[in-house]
Amino acid sequence: MHEEALQAEGWEGILAPGEALLWQGQPNAQFDFWGEGPLAVAFGMTLTGGVLVPMATLAAAIGPGALIFLPVLIVGLWLLLGKAAWRSYRLARTWYSITSARVFLATAIFGRRQLHSMPLTSETEISSLPGTSGGLLLRAPEGYALQLERLPERARILALLHRVQHGAKG
Repeated sequence: MHEEALQAEGWEGILAPGEALLWQGQPNAQFDFWGEGPLAVAFGMTLTGGVLVPMATLAAAIGPGALIFLPVLIVGLWLLLGKAAWRSYRLARTWYSITSARVFLATAIFGRRQLHSMPLTSETEISSLPGTSGGLLLRAPEGYALQLERLPERARILALLHRVQHGAKG
C-alpha cells in the first residue's frame, strides 16, 4: 500500500496495530425527492391526491367520519416525502472510513451511536449500486454486506478499495 495515512486521532483501541486510516467522509445527505424512485413518488402522489379530494368533499357532509381516509393519506405522504426526508436525516448522521484493512460505517441517530466494520480482503465483493446515487455494496464471503450510499467521489473511493484489496492477503 502506498496510500498516505490520515491522522488516526480518536481511533485508539479500534484500529489494529499497523492498520492505517486512509479515507474518511460523509455521504451526500441532500434531500432528494426523486431518490426513492419515480414509481414510489408517483404512487405517493396518487394516494395523497386521491384521498385529499374525497376528504375535502365529504368533510362537510359526514364531519369527522372523513378521517377514515387518514391512514391512506399518511401512507401517501410517507411515500411522497417521508422516505426521502428520513434518508436525508439518516445520511447526515453517517460517516464512512477506510483503513488499510477494513471499511467502517458509523451512525449517530437519535443519540444512538453505532460502529460497523467489515474486513476488506481480496475475497470481498465490491459492486456499484444502480442509479446515480453513487453507492457501493461490499459483500463479505461469509454473507454479510455493508452499503455505502451517496459517496461524494465514488470512482476515487472504488479505486482506493481495490488498491487496499490488492494489498490485502487472502
